Amino acid sequence: MLKLSRPSPALIVATIALFVAAGGGAWAATKDPGSAVYAKATSPKAHVASRGPRGPRGFRGPRGFRGPRGFTGARGSNGSAGPSDGFVATAPTQQPLTAGDDNKIGQLSLTVGGSYIITAATSLAGNASNNPNFANCSVLQNSNPVAVGTDLLAPATAAFSQEMTLTAAVSTDNGTNISLSFNTDGLAFARNVVITAVRVGTLHGTASTP
Repeated sequence: MLKLSRPSPALIVATIALFVAAGGGAWAATKDPGSAVYAKATSPKAHVASRGPRGPRGFRGPRGFRGPRGFTGARGSNGSAGPSDGFVATAPTQQPLTAGDDNKIGQLSLTVGGSYIITAATSLAGNASNNPNFANCSVLQNSNPVAVGTDLLAPATAAFSQEMTLTAAVSTDNGTNISLSFNTDGLAFARNVVITAVRVGTLHGTASTP
């Protein structure tokens, strides 16, 4: 039978020195910033991997106070004026139209500035004779004609069977007084005079051809 001998003290000391040397080298490697062991030990992934699973989301905090209202913006410019004004003048009673004279049988005043569409109308009758006569009609803005017309009036046997209607477009820049005037070559009569003026935003005119 083989009998094992007891190790010598020198062998025991040599073995301990070997383990100490090996352990010290490994410890130095982990502390060296350039070593692979140190990089692995201090990498973000290694740190994340060491954490546990994410916990449940906490309760939402209370809503913050509403901030102050901002300053009011500048006011925009006013738009163009629309058709918002109308004027009417009437003269229902019968009026004589003296031959050779300018007979004004109705008028109105435009007290609001702007552009207008004017309409003037009346019923006409000739004199008591059997001869017809002409009646020349004008819509005047101040003293300037803005619409004209002519009618042949029948004898008085067909009294007030004829109508005269004129239309014009005017701006108050050229005057504010509108009137209806007649000039006849014989005695005639007018009644039911109506002059209307309606304000419009913008006048658009076109030239017509016969």
